[in-house]
Amino acid sequence: MENLTVRDELLNCFSLPEKPFITDILHLNPIISKAPFVIALFFIIMGFCICLNHRNNIEKKIQINFRTSLIAAILLFCSIVSLGGVSVFIYFNF
Repeated sequence: MENLTVRDELLNCFSLPEKPFITDILHLNPIISKAPFVIALFFIIMGFCICLNHRNNIEKKIQINFRTSLIAAILLFCSIVSLGGVSVFIYFNF
């Protein structure tokens, strides 16, 4: 309980390219300089709100039409094509 600070490595995970732009527009630079965990806390709160406010997939009525079929077909095509690529990471140190 003696060291409750957030490590810099964890805070760097929440560092987005848009962060300087957003902090300049919202004038958050003084707050972030004093408490750098504010951005990480913002992401956690927003994720929690998104999880609580969206309806479950079972409750949603899916409307199958030409648009959704086309999107599903494009995503299926892209996923099948991406399976043909060589992945070095899988065979690394095997």
